[in-house]
Amino acid sequence: MTPNPDIARLAETPTFTGIDAAVIEALLMRSERQTLVNGGILFARGIPYQQHLYILLEGRIALRTEGGPAVTYQPGEFIGLSNYLDKSAYTATAVANGNCILLRLNEKDFADLEKQYPQLAGLVDRIIAQRIRARLTTSRAVRGVMGQPVYTVMTSPLAECDMYTTIRDAHKIMQERKIGSLAVFDDNHRLIGMLTFAGLCDALLLKHATPTTPVAGAACETPVTISANAPLWHAEDLLQQQHVKYLVVLRDEEPTGLVSQTDLFRARLQQQAAISQDIARAETLAELHDYYRSVPELADVARQRHRHASQAVYEISEVHLAIQRRCVELTLAELEARGLGPAPRSYSLLIMGSGGRREMLLNPDQDNGLIIDDAGDALREDEQRWFREFAGQLNLNLDRAGYILCPGDIMARNPM
Repeated sequence: MTPNPDIARLAETPTFTGIDAAVIEALLMRSERQTLVNGGILFARGIPYQQHLYILLEGRIALRTEGGPAVTYQPGEFIGLSNYLDKSAYTATAVANGNCILLRLNEKDFADLEKQYPQLAGLVDRIIAQRIRARLTTSRAVRGVMGQPVYTVMTSPLAECDMYTTIRDAHKIMQERKIGSLAVFDDNHRLIGMLTFAGLCDALLLKHATPTTPVAGAACETPVTISANAPLWHAEDLLQQQHVKYLVVLRDEEPTGLVSQTDLFRARLQQQAAISQDIARAETLAELHDYYRSVPELADVARQRHRHASQAVYEISEVHLAIQRRCVELTLAELEARGLGPAPRSYSLLIMGSGGRREMLLNPDQDNGLIIDDAGDALREDEQRWFREFAGQLNLNLDRAGYILCPGDIMARNPM
C-alpha cells in the first residue's frame, strides 16, 4: 500500500516536527480536503463558530481583523483553533492568499483524536502557549525576570582561547576551569567560533581530527551573539531557534560574556520563587483574584517548545496551587475571626484532577476534597459542623479568587 504523501508533507512543517506518523495519519483519515481559490474566504469575522477547525496543507491563509495587521498562516498550521476551544464567533476573516488546500476536521472528531493520542493534545497545548507568547510579546513589554537585560545574568569575563589552541589543550582548559565552552578568537582578537564538549567529540569522532589539531580547523561552532541589553526572553528564543546552548553577549560590539540555558533556568526559578512569595503575602481574596487574572502573563515566561511542554504546564500549575494554598490560609483565618476556632482534628485537603496532576492551564475549575482523621472515634456533631463550614466557605472563597465551582460538584463541600 502506497503511503499517503500528505503524511510526509505535514511532518516536514514546523508545527508537526516530531509528531508520530500515526497521529498525522489519524488526522488525515478523519478530515476532509477543502480547496480555496485566491481571495476565497474560509470564514468571516462575526459569524458563529461552524464546529470545524482546519489544518493548512498547501498555500497561505491571511487572518484579517478590523483595524489590525493581517496574520499569515503557513502550511501545517491550525486555523480556527481558538474558536474550537471556546466556541466563540470568529473575530477575524480568513482569506486565501493564493490557491490553498486545507484539511477540515469536525470538532467532535478532533476531540476524540485528542483523547486517543496524548501527543496531539500536547501539540495543541504547545500551539496555545506559542500564540499566547506571540500575542503578549508583540502587545507589551515582558515584565518580571524574563524582561530583564541579558547582562544581569551573564557569566563574565568570557572564557576564551586563540585559534591555534589544540583540541587537547582546549579540553584541558575546560576541565580544569570546570566550564562547558570556550570562545575562540583569531590573531586580531575577533570572535570566530564557540567551542563546546560536543564540538570536541564531533571533531575527534566524525571529522578525523587528532588531539593536536587546532580547534579553529575542526571543532569550532559558529557563534550566536546577543546584545547585553536584550531582554532575557529574547535570549531564550535565540537559544531555542538556533539549537545552541550558549550565546556570546556583546557590549558595544565587543564580546563581554556568555549566557546559557542554565542561566535562564536560574532566572526562571528566581521569578517562580518571587511570585510564590508575593502570593503568600496576599491579604484579601481580591488580591488573589488579581494573581489569578495574571496567569496568562505568567505563562509568557514558560518554555514554549514541545519538549518543554510539561515544564511549562508545571510552572503554571505551581502558580495556581500557590494561590489556592493562600486561599486556604485566608479561609482558616476567616473562621477563627468568626469565633469558630482552629480545626478540631487533623485533616488533609486534596486537590484532584488537573491540579493534582499539576497539569492546570489558564482557567481550571475546582476539584477538591477533605480527608478527616477519624481513626480514634467518630466525629462529634460540633466537629462535623466545623468541617462543613470550612469546606463550604473554602469552595466559595476559591470561586471568588477565580476558580469556578466544579460543574460536577466534586468539591469538599459535597460529602461522599
